[in-house]
Amino acid sequence: MKITCPYCNHLFNDTLEKCPHCGSPNSGVVRTSGSQPITIEELQKWYQDRGLPPYEVTRFFIGQDYQSPRAFGIYQDQTTGDYVVYKNKDNGQRAIRYQGTDEAYAVNELYQRLKQEIIEQKQANINRKNSQNNSSFRNGRGTKKKRFKNKELKIFALVWVLFFIIAIVMNQDVDPSANGYYDYQGMNYYHIYSSGVSEWYYYDEDDTDWYRTYEVPQDLEHGKTSKDFYYTPTWDASTQITDFTSSSAYASYQVREQRRRDEENSRRDDHWDNDDSGYDWDSNDSWDSGGSDWDSDW
Repeated sequence: MKITCPYCNHLFNDTLEKCPHCGSPNSGVVRTSGSQPITIEELQKWYQDRGLPPYEVTRFFIGQDYQSPRAFGIYQDQTTGDYVVYKNKDNGQRAIRYQGTDEAYAVNELYQRLKQEIIEQKQANINRKNSQNNSSFRNGRGTKKKRFKNKELKIFALVWVLFFIIAIVMNQDVDPSANGYYDYQGMNYYHIYSSGVSEWYYYDEDDTDWYRTYEVPQDLEHGKTSKDFYYTPTWDASTQITDFTSSSAYASYQVREQRRRDEENSRRDDHWDNDDSGYDWDSNDSWDSGGSDWDSDW
């Protein structure tokens, strides 16, 4: 789950020992979330339960001080007792992500990085399969006999262009989902449409300010049926109306929109944290560790 840092107000995972933005300690650190592993042994079991390929394939070495290049890992130093989380870069240089006595924190560092890598590998497999399917489709289509002669193609193209021009001429009105300023029967409105959420505002000339409204003329809500209004996507100073994006109403909208995004991200994180099946590995997929960034520190 995401929490807000009381010092810098940034969001971060409640399993972290300190805020990654300002470094302030997390006094209420949550050591476990659902089935999240907090020991090296539990992380090893989580890895096995996901059906992931061998360490040599994924390059994640849990409980091992692996010395060769291209490796993520965690182990306990038997001399000092410290838990060490590391990354061996492409050139063999080792970057230490964490070294200390907090095993749960150390495990969480590698656990989060491993989950990130699983998702990236899954997406790479999807992209690869889509690319192969598109290539097969293009090759199969190329072997078929051409359906149109050159003359027929030209006629088809001309008809399509004419159709497109007619569509533009007949449809000069504004899509009701368009953001911007509307002037309708002496009233000025502003519309915001983002991520499926629609909001309308009107300009009060007495207060010289913008206010949210739920009573919108049908001609504006259904722009395809009417052309009796003026629309512009950007503020025009010549209209002598204050810029909506400089108003307190817009500032309030931004706060609500940011809160909505934070809640959505939090729900998404909670889903992945509480449903580890999303990280199960498909044996039919391939793991390509060569695509990882082995030059960075983490």
